[in-house]
Amino acid sequence: MLALARAARSVEKLADILARELPPTLEAIRLTGIEISELTDDVNDSVQSAGEIVKQVDQSLGNVRQQTKEVQTTTKSIFTGIKVAWKTFNLKPKTKENTGRPSKHSLSSSLEEGRRQKAEGRRQ
Repeated sequence: MLALARAARSVEKLADILARELPPTLEAIRLTGIEISELTDDVNDSVQSAGEIVKQVDQSLGNVRQQTKEVQTTTKSIFTGIKVAWKTFNLKPKTKENTGRPSKHSLSSSLEEGRRQKAEGRRQ
């Protein structure tokens, strides 16, 4: 009987301890679960935001690539224009005197060529 009384007393002490300690522990576990859910939502929002930033960066890089191609094309055109202008500027005249008019020789050659083409046109 004495042993049974001791066992009953131990069960009573255990029940008192559980009654005191269990509710705060369960509340702490519940609050921890809520905090984990909130943190999970924050992480999901951050991942979405990072995904949007990556898309924006990708679009910006695409725009930079396109602009680079346009600049390269423009630069090539400018250098080609400068090259042609330089060659034209440094072009040596074919005659000693450059009067701005065609020479007699080139004029007579042009007339002969025109007559020949006209004659060929009649034959056809």
